[in-house]
Amino acid sequence: MLANKRCVIPAEGFYEWREEHGKKQPYFFARKDGKPVMFAGVWDYSDVKGEAVPSFAILTDEPNGLVAPYHDRMPVVLSDVERWLNLDTTLDDVDPLGPERFTVRAVNPAVNKVSEKNIDAIERAA
Repeated sequence: MLANKRCVIPAEGFYEWREEHGKKQPYFFARKDGKPVMFAGVWDYSDVKGEAVPSFAILTDEPNGLVAPYHDRMPVVLSDVERWLNLDTTLDDVDPLGPERFTVRAVNPAVNKVSEKNIDAIERAA
């Protein structure tokens, strides 16, 4: 699948949770320069009730030095999108965006609640 079904998934950042004082605290990781993160992904079609639906998965890897205190894996954040999309390259040829390019901040645990509709409440740490 990695040979010919690669994709890039843009996002503002990603969340990781870690246990603190008996509760799970979410943290948001984003680029310091405010640009979107570009995740390495693969795509295919999934059978959903007899219908072929496009699907994708974000590739993960071991965490970099910034993410390691929060989680044991992280999404592969591309530093060079074109390199990832070049079918002659392998995953080993892809250089992920380094930890010095990221910022991390605590966010409100409401980020994990489907019922929470107030974005401002989610963006602020409790």
